[in-house]
Amino acid sequence: MMQIFSLLLVALALAGNIWAADSQRPAPSGGEHNQPNQSVSSTNNGSSKSNQKTSILMAPTLTSPQPNTSSNKSEHKAFEHPSTDYILDAITFLLFVAASVTAVIFLRQNQLASDDFIATHRPKIIVTAFDAKSILGESIEISFIFINAGESEAFVTGISYGIGIGESERKAPHRGIDSVFKPIKLAPGDPHPITANFGIKGDTALLAFYMALKGEGRQKLFLRGKVAYEDKRGSHRETGFIRVYAPETEDWLKVENSDYEYSY
Repeated sequence: MMQIFSLLLVALALAGNIWAADSQRPAPSGGEHNQPNQSVSSTNNGSSKSNQKTSILMAPTLTSPQPNTSSNKSEHKAFEHPSTDYILDAITFLLFVAASVTAVIFLRQNQLASDDFIATHRPKIIVTAFDAKSILGESIEISFIFINAGESEAFVTGISYGIGIGESERKAPHRGIDSVFKPIKLAPGDPHPITANFGIKGDTALLAFYMALKGEGRQKLFLRGKVAYEDKRGSHRETGFIRVYAPETEDWLKVENSDYEYSY
C-alpha cells in the first residue's frame, strides 16, 4: 500500500513540475523582427543622400529572404510540447493503474476484515421456550423458539425435530419432522418460533404419551432435533438439542448428551 502511495506522489510531482515549466516558458513576440528603427533611419537619412553615388558604384549586396514568421509560429506550436504530452499520458496511465490497484487492495482488505469479523463474531443458534400439550387426546403439540444469540447474521437452511417416549434418550423411539426450506435470515437477537402437532395413533401409544406427560410410570417424554444454518461466508453450522419433560415442574430440561446436545 505504501508503494502505491509513493507512486501517486511521484506522478503528482512530475505533473506539477511539467505544468510549472510550461507556465513559466516565455511566449515568443510576434513582431519583434518587424519593428523599424525609426531613430536610426531618421538620423541616417541625410548621410544616405550624400553617399548615393558611392553606393551606386558598390557591388550589390545579397539579401537573405525574410523567414515566414507565421508558418514558423505554427510549426513551433505544433512541435512545442510533444514530449510533454507523452509524459502527461504516461503519468495519467500510471495514476489509473495505481488507482485500480489501490481499489483492488482496498476491496480485498475489506473482505479479509469481514471474514475476520465473522470468524470472531460468529452467529450462534440456541433453542429455548419449549412447550408441549395434549390436543383433544389425539395429538401432542410441540412448540419452541430458536434464536440467533451470536454477533452476526445467520441463515437457517433446515430444521428437524421429533418426540419420543422411553426410559432414556437412547431408547426413546423418534417420531420426527424434517424441514428443508428457503434460508431464513436472522439478525443477532432475532427469534423464530416453531409449532408442530404430532398425531398419536393407537390407544396404547396415546396412553403412553399421556402417562409421560403426567409423570406416571417409568416412561419419559423426549424432544430432540437440530437446526442447520450458515454464516455470511457460507460456512455450515449446526445446533443440536435434546430435552426431557419434567411433569412436576412442567418444564423441559436439557439432557447432557453430546450426541444430541451440541453446537459448532
